[in-house]
Amino acid sequence: MEVQIKYMTWMEFAERKKTTDTLIIPSGAVEVYGPHLPLGCDILVAEKIACLVAEKAGALVSPFLEVGNSHPLYTFPGTVYCRPESLKAVYRDICESYIHWGFKRLLILNTHRNNAFPLDDLMMDLQDEYGVRCASVPWWQFLPSITSDIYESEIPQNHASESATSVMLYLMPE
Repeated sequence: MEVQIKYMTWMEFAERKKTTDTLIIPSGAVEVYGPHLPLGCDILVAEKIACLVAEKAGALVSPFLEVGNSHPLYTFPGTVYCRPESLKAVYRDICESYIHWGFKRLLILNTHRNNAFPLDDLMMDLQDEYGVRCASVPWWQFLPSITSDIYESEIPQNHASESATSVMLYLMPE
């Protein structure tokens, strides 16, 4: 069953909305990710993990931005930079749209460290303003504590390192 709202008709959305009040919103970036991984690694992982979680949790996946706060890597070709205040403003608009449609639980599945502060702030603001339950989960940051015994390299969790390569190969072998 489709979980991504962007692929639904308005009638399919209305039907699915009757069964859930939980929305997952992917967040990532388009930036350099080593010489071997695609520029969209972060957002590709966020989207795939969001869909896998939504299928298990009975949630829906919102449309999302395919850019992030990537200023530190802006010197690399292909990196797209979005200011933190712009990122927060657009994600606010996305969240408020779905709050309008009755979603009571919003989760941002974030795979880009530099998006964390503006999105964490947004989630707290929305909880206070609308009384909905909100959270932002920094997905990559959980990996070290649950995977430390499976890597071969000395620093497996760095940007574009063994962990990211392994995750990409698993989720998108192509």
